[in-house]
Amino acid sequence: MEPGQLIFSLLRQSPAVAALAGARIFPLRVSQGQPRPALVYQVVGDSTDTLPACAGNESPRVQVSIFADTYSELCALGRAVKNALHGYRDGQLTVDYENGIDQPYEADAACFHRVQDYALDYPADASAMPTAATLTLLNAVAAATAAEDPDADTVMMLASTLVVGGRLVARLGGLLLPYDAANRAHLGALVGVALTTGNAGQQVRVRQDGPATLIGWGLTPDADYFAGPNGTLVRDPAGLAFSHLIGRAVSADRLLYAPQDIFIL
Repeated sequence: MEPGQLIFSLLRQSPAVAALAGARIFPLRVSQGQPRPALVYQVVGDSTDTLPACAGNESPRVQVSIFADTYSELCALGRAVKNALHGYRDGQLTVDYENGIDQPYEADAACFHRVQDYALDYPADASAMPTAATLTLLNAVAAATAAEDPDADTVMMLASTLVVGGRLVARLGGLLLPYDAANRAHLGALVGVALTTGNAGQQVRVRQDGPATLIGWGLTPDADYFAGPNGTLVRDPAGLAFSHLIGRAVSADRLLYAPQDIFIL
């Protein structure tokens, strides 16, 4: 599961947040020229608790930055964000508010700024995640995506296990699963990048060529991305079974998907 995509979906579907910030919810930084209020989210910690009693839970932390022209707007949007995120529960997935801190007034930007931290917790073995409710939230990200190149290839494929939107996928035995550059059995099996999320037995939308757009992806613009373990995109393929350059990020939400030749490591 991609923590940033879940946080984006929860915020985007909140009527109170929409009333104050509209669709101005961005990964990493505010797009230039955007009016305020606006929100920025980023993953600031991603740890796995390996104590036996904790059953190896993933415990990422996501930070939400709130920008506003007035302090009253800042406080109102801060309350709306907290109400949208804190206390979210879906099976073993939880989202909890940790703290909120007002930052010094930014005279150059002429705005007020508050930072809120949230802790996510869910099983490290994500084979049972997400549930139907979280699937609906994650796939709302794809529904909110900007229009893409109509000539690029998009197909629906049946998943054999959990497939998360924004991750690379392979096709083995006629079914979809995460593409794993740490597993040589996946050589030649890449079929594209998933644009929606689905559990085993569900259809997943896959981009097979050209630009792929996913709001909340959190890519680094102008960076090259390689296939990583379990469908992830990585900047450095060192330590994997093979090196497979996938494409370049056009923006934080858009990847030019153009796989290159594979090199065995």
